[in-house]
Amino acid sequence: MFHEEGQGKAVVLLHSSMSSRNQWRALAEQLRSRYRVITIDLLGYGDSRMRRRDTNYRLADEARHVESVLANALLPCETFHLVGHSYGGVVALSLAQRAPQRLDSLTLYEPLAVHLLPPRDPARLEFELLGERVGHDAAADNATAGAARFIDHWSGQGSFSALPPLKQRAFTALLPKVLMEFRAVSGERRITSWLRDFDVPVCLMHGNSSPSSARRVIAFLAALLPRIRRIEFGAGHMGPVTHPDMVNPEIARFISSSASEDEHTVAAMPEFPSHAPRGAGGLAKAFAIGLAALLCAGPATRGLAGEENQAVEIPVPANAWRELPQDFSNAGRYAVVSGDPRAPGGFIVRIELPPGFELSPRRAERDLQLVVLSGEMTVSRGATAHPAGATNLKSGYFAAFGAGETYSVSTKRGVALQVFGTCPWKG
Repeated sequence: MFHEEGQGKAVVLLHSSMSSRNQWRALAEQLRSRYRVITIDLLGYGDSRMRRRDTNYRLADEARHVESVLANALLPCETFHLVGHSYGGVVALSLAQRAPQRLDSLTLYEPLAVHLLPPRDPARLEFELLGERVGHDAAADNATAGAARFIDHWSGQGSFSALPPLKQRAFTALLPKVLMEFRAVSGERRITSWLRDFDVPVCLMHGNSSPSSARRVIAFLAALLPRIRRIEFGAGHMGPVTHPDMVNPEIARFISSSASEDEHTVAAMPEFPSHAPRGAGGLAKAFAIGLAALLCAGPATRGLAGEENQAVEIPVPANAWRELPQDFSNAGRYAVVSGDPRAPGGFIVRIELPPGFELSPRRAERDLQLVVLSGEMTVSRGATAHPAGATNLKSGYFAAFGAGETYSVSTKRGVALQVFGTCPWKG
């Protein structure tokens, strides 16, 4: 259903119709040294089975499928770069509309989102006519002719007949899903207002020999989206497949430039004002300090009663998920977003704690800041774990704090948080 490789910031790749996640193999190999690349089989392709094969299939079903994959691969609030081609680009736009705050960048190679065009737009009519003709071929028990019509439209006349028979049969078997995609796009409600407010870097890519419907969608998006880069290739609609040596480096370059902009923004975040709910500040601060102290500790750290705990030296590649040290009794993971927790200077760490997590009382040493991204945690002040004055910190709580408290922590359902601080730490 999906494949994950590499380390770093997540990049999610969505393929075109009649394809699979393997379409992006070359791009994934190019990106995996710097990013965590997640390639996903859309419904009905590769290892992803259709949940239902009837006329009820909608674009939202495909978006929910991708979201379900990402729910297993990413934290609830973890952001990522998104790349989509053709129908995968339509799905990418749907995801962007549903959760724009999750995206660091959006790269689209000719998304066939004709539902965004006016009802009588010639490009939309061209797309819908193609769908009708392919559907007529299938209804006449000539699915091979329908597959040939579809392939030749997007890849050039004669492309289907040039394929080996085994490949022709494989494409023909996928025609029912293609017809579902035509109906899903054509029947999607036209909503364009969100495009003007989409404050995410977008790269729009297209070929100079592509069908007019694909180029028209690109022009339409370029007129509405506020932050775009537009690139034209000497290729057709299937440029990512036929000309990967041209297309892939531009995708990688755009992601890199967007990532640099995002890292600069994160690193430059000012200290949080005291906007956390009343009473949460000192407690949240103590918890954040303790987590970071374990990650940044030197040869040893000292707990509340002065006992010496063996520290764990953790080699941390930037943004790569790692298990938390043994001081944390029952799992959890972290990733470095910015900086190096082992070296002097500022750092940002993303932390995910599981349900039932407990941290015994300990004393904090330094100042830092905390944001609860999702979930909820209970923080208690003092040497006794979980006193009556414990405070629940929910999603959205944040504050800037000082050092010195003794605290304890627990979670019932798990929590994701982001910690801002300075290192190195001393016991």
